[in-house]
Amino acid sequence: MFKIIGKIKSCLSNKDSLIYKSFLAPVIKVEDSKNYRLFGKYLYINSSNIKKTFEYAIYIDNEDVSSLLQLEKWFINSFFDKNNTIIIVRKYSKNILEIIEYLEQNGYSFYIYTVLKNIDISSFKIKFIFYLFNSYTNPVLVKNRAFKHIWIGHGESDKLASVNPMIKIYDYIFVAGDIAIKRLQIYNIINRCDIYNGKVIKIGMPYLKKEEMKKKSINDICDIKNILYAPTWEGVENEQEYSSLKNNFGLKILKQLIQINNNLKISFKPHPSTGIKKPEYISYVNAIKEEFSGITIYLDKYSFLYSKLKDKTMIVNDFNGYTNYDLIITDNSSIISLLVYHKLNYIVLVNKNSYDVETLPLLSISTLINDNVKDIDITHSIKKELISDKMKRFSQVVAQCNKKVQEIISKKGIDANL
Repeated sequence: MFKIIGKIKSCLSNKDSLIYKSFLAPVIKVEDSKNYRLFGKYLYINSSNIKKTFEYAIYIDNEDVSSLLQLEKWFINSFFDKNNTIIIVRKYSKNILEIIEYLEQNGYSFYIYTVLKNIDISSFKIKFIFYLFNSYTNPVLVKNRAFKHIWIGHGESDKLASVNPMIKIYDYIFVAGDIAIKRLQIYNIINRCDIYNGKVIKIGMPYLKKEEMKKKSINDICDIKNILYAPTWEGVENEQEYSSLKNNFGLKILKQLIQINNNLKISFKPHPSTGIKKPEYISYVNAIKEEFSGITIYLDKYSFLYSKLKDKTMIVNDFNGYTNYDLIITDNSSIISLLVYHKLNYIVLVNKNSYDVETLPLLSISTLINDNVKDIDITHSIKKELISDKMKRFSQVVAQCNKKVQEIISKKGIDANL
């Protein structure tokens, strides 16, 4: 035991050592200064950290490092400011080193905790805590009435995660626009009183680029030159399994399109969490890689899927945007709202029998292809629907709002004090 402790002490001066990284977990990272704990005791305290205050906190309890990728979009257009926002993250020993690396490299101030009841963020003077995901520890933190608790989610979509009953517990619910409000009402998450009393606030989608794109005109299937296939992941539960990767459904569609137009260029953007719940999804991804040799795959190096793919040939870490493609093929996911906003041509692969599409606002205005459609119907459906241009104006999906979080809170009169 003494030899082990002595070995740890000998490595404390070497911050690149594995032992240093394994036993010292950053609790607070502000600018270039850090606080560390060793076996629950403070090892180093910088007085500037104690004096540092933050207006906002974003809470994340998710052992999947890929979940952190949802953070950056809220900072892209300065909706949140990294100078006054701290990230509160639950510590999972499995991926803690990767989580720390990601947060540090992307310039976040963060607080990592182990036991929620012992969490102490009072010194940061935080007034508002925002939530991207619904986890079982969220209600525990919401009980702390020293803060206002606000749900923002991590994307505007028709997935069941967007209507999780837990959303009711927050003080405020930030939504993209009227479609999101309609969805929450259908599932009895909110009522008229919530809207009237200001609990539900439309903020648009602040993470979108502000420029509008001209939709590419497609009069025939052969006008399509570049296709992006962007399926979602398998979901936490079976009823949220929206992915067209399942049973190679998406692969089947792509193969049939290639048979009609062999000049098609296909790119692939799988969800970063693909395979984390159902390992067989890794084989579905590999099947696409094997079928289309040389296919470009967009996948962040911090994602779960990236860590599981043995052959990383043709993987590109930086995605070049949806507007570079003539057609995007996707699933029921938040990608749809982005495509509607940019007025792009898209197709949604879906099993219509698995849920009531007509009650889901985004899917009801989208071009859908059923997973049991016959081969001959697929291309006919694509051609027909693209020419008819079913997509509605993006103003029906998102509110026209480009304000920062502090402007919204000020305008709506959200008081941090009870």
